Amino acid sequence: MKDAKWLALKAALIAVMLGLLLWRRFDEMSIMVSVNIILVLVVILFMRKKFPEHYKKDEMTRKVGAYSASWSWMITLLLVTFLFWFDYLDMMPLTAGQVITAVFVTMIATVLIFRAFFMKRGLPE
Repeated sequence: MKDAKWLALKAALIAVMLGLLLWRRFDEMSIMVSVNIILVLVVILFMRKKFPEHYKKDEMTRKVGAYSASWSWMITLLLVTFLFWFDYLDMMPLTAGQVITAVFVTMIATVLIFRAFFMKRGLPE
């Protein structure tokens, strides 16, 4: 029951985001992005339904996820600090979009890299 509530909440949030995207800008790119998001979600739901054993979480995977997320946050905070000083010292003028993109890509990439590393090598002592 708990998983069903989370799934419903996630589906509602995605529906709101897609609705806002299409309401704000109803052009070919927005429609294409929305269709791609929906297709990815359908594939994920299909895979979770077909191979449920791959998506079961135990104590080890939860701990690896927590470690990966904390290391990712630290790397991202360092990146934000460097970006702040680069912009403050006029070494590299940055727009808000550039900063958000850098943070977004860094967070996703580092959490995936750390997760793969910790799953292979084990957690630090």
